[in-house]
Amino acid sequence: MLDPVQLFEDIATVNGLKFFYGAKPFLNWEMTQTSLNGSEVFLALFPFDEPAVMDNGSVSSWSVSTIIWVGRKFDAPDATFSSADETEAQKYKRRLKDLRAYIDIILGDLCGDADIEVTEARVFRELNKFDENTDVVGCELTFVYAA
Repeated sequence: MLDPVQLFEDIATVNGLKFFYGAKPFLNWEMTQTSLNGSEVFLALFPFDEPAVMDNGSVSSWSVSTIIWVGRKFDAPDATFSSADETEAQKYKRRLKDLRAYIDIILGDLCGDADIEVTEARVFRELNKFDENTDVVGCELTFVYAA
């Protein structure tokens, strides 16, 4: 059986991203305990739903629905700190535009896995998240894998 947490942790490792998993309160706590300095990028995976796809009374596959966030606290190369005092246009130019590319990389890694079929992805932006005021690009994601 596929382990979705391990799957995303492996993707984060391969792409040089810090990895976090959990609901918002746990992610917030981890973010405040972890030194996110320089232009370090993180991948956060939220808890997932995993309903079975049934075929003639047995499980044929599993459909996983989750949300991922890719974020960065500081910009490269000038180390601009993400703050609540920036305009949305500034946030976009300074970090959101670049972070969006990581979503494509992660989706490419998922789609490149022969055991996974990505069935839906919706990208969005979230500003000033966590106690750290971190800006993120998120993706609501659904994928299927065989039982």
